[in-house]
Amino acid sequence: MALATALANVLASSILFFKLTRSDGPLHIELHRIFKPDGQSARMIVRIGWPAGLQSSVFSLSNLIIQSAINSLGPEVMAASVAAFTIEINVYGFVNAFGLAATTFISQNYGAGNVDRCKRITWISMGLNIGFTLVGVFTQSEDIIALGMIRLWWVVVPEPLNAVMEVFSDAMRGYGYSLAPAIITVIVICSVRVIWVYTAFAMKPTYEVLMMVYPLSWLITSIGLGILYFWFEKNRLPKLKAE
Repeated sequence: MALATALANVLASSILFFKLTRSDGPLHIELHRIFKPDGQSARMIVRIGWPAGLQSSVFSLSNLIIQSAINSLGPEVMAASVAAFTIEINVYGFVNAFGLAATTFISQNYGAGNVDRCKRITWISMGLNIGFTLVGVFTQSEDIIALGMIRLWWVVVPEPLNAVMEVFSDAMRGYGYSLAPAIITVIVICSVRVIWVYTAFAMKPTYEVLMMVYPLSWLITSIGLGILYFWFEKNRLPKLKAE
């Protein structure tokens, strides 16, 4: 299974790379320039992309700790968690897509000097993201076993909290302000989840108690990112606009 996944990724990447070398649009890849990157562009890519990559990788570390706790509860819980995750990942696809759209449109409009439109895009993306994740179309299945429904209740239903977190973070990334939201997200998400596993879950080791850590960590992180976003909009954005 792992080999098949790796081969599929290689094939998909190869096809995409080939198509981009043949396209005539702004994403066209010029082979002779691949190993001759523009220094200024490379620094900007690293400055914005590195924190995002760090954020994703550290998420995986906290999720490993949670998965270890899930495994300790037995094979039924493991099977139910996997079944529910199949549904959960489809919901997260909506959350992530609207966050990436916010980054794209904000960066385009910010580059064009249209800061007011950037601000509107943040809230439009937030509204659409929360609206789609509140639909709940993935949470009504009668066939999901009881333990799987616990994960759906505590992880899928509160996805709007994750939507708020994603849009705030991705909106600031669109302005080129990537490091601070990544640091807040990494520190808060990981610390809350690790502390929860070794305190609340340790005192009452049930699957439901463990799943409560997801909305809790999203809520606390969303509050932190919201404070940072409004500070950024009030203090840093006017200076960037002036530049």
